[in-house]
Amino acid sequence: LNAGSVVLFASAIYRFSESVKVLSKSRSEIRMNARRMESSFDYLELPDLMTKGHRKIGKETAEKEIEVKNVSFRDPGAEHMALENVSFEFSPGRKLAVVGMNGSGKTTLVKLLCRMYDPDEGQILLNGVDIREYDYAEYMRQFSVVFQDFKLLSRSLGENVAASDQYDADICLEKAGFGDRLSRMPGGINATLYRDIDEEGIEISGGEAQKIALARALYKDAPFVVLDEPTAALDPVSEHEIYSGFH
Repeated sequence: LNAGSVVLFASAIYRFSESVKVLSKSRSEIRMNARRMESSFDYLELPDLMTKGHRKIGKETAEKEIEVKNVSFRDPGAEHMALENVSFEFSPGRKLAVVGMNGSGKTTLVKLLCRMYDPDEGQILLNGVDIREYDYAEYMRQFSVVFQDFKLLSRSLGENVAASDQYDADICLEKAGFGDRLSRMPGGINATLYRDIDEEGIEISGGEAQKIALARALYKDAPFVVLDEPTAALDPVSEHEIYSGFH
C-alpha cells in the first residue's frame, strides 16, 4: 500500500471506532432516560375519569350565574371532609370574598369551580345546568384564575401575560400595578423574564410576579375572575392599589 492508502484506511478505521463509541454512549443515555421517563408516561396514560359534556355556553356574559349547591368533597385518602355541604351563588358584577383559616378548603373550592376536581356530593350549576354537562374547554374559558402556586415562564413579559406570541398587554399590566416597573425594563413588554434562556433576562421579585399573574387574569377578560390569595407577597400599599384597580 502506498502512503495515501494507509492514511485513508487508518482515518476510516478511526472514524468508525469513534462512531461506535458515540453510538454505545448514546444507547446507554437513551436507556437511562427511558427509565426516568417511565413514570411520566405512566401518568399520561392514566384514564380520564372526569365527565365531560358537549353542551355549549351562550355568549351573553351578563346572564351567567354560578350556584354551588350542597357541595362536599374529600381528598383521596383523607379522613376528614375538605368541604361539607357548602352552598352559595354569584354572578358577574358581584364581588364575593371567601374567608377562612389555613386548610379550611378555600383553594379546594376554587379548584372545584374550575373543574380540576369534581364534587363527591352536591352540584355546581352554571345558569341552572350542572357544569359537568358543558364542553370542558368552553367552560374553562369562563374563568380567569390566579392560584397561589402560579408559574411564570422564561419567555417575554407579553407572552407570560397573554399566553400567546401575539399580545397587547400594556394596559393590563398597568391595571395590575406593574406600570412603573414596565417603564424601567429594557425592552419593555418584549423583555425576557429570568435568565434560564436569555443571559440578559430580567429578574423579578415575588411581588412583581404576582402583579404579572394578576395582569394575566385581566387579559383573559373572562366573566368570572377568581383570586386565590393573589396579594400574599405584596406590601400594603401595592395591595391597596391592586384591589382599587380591580374595583
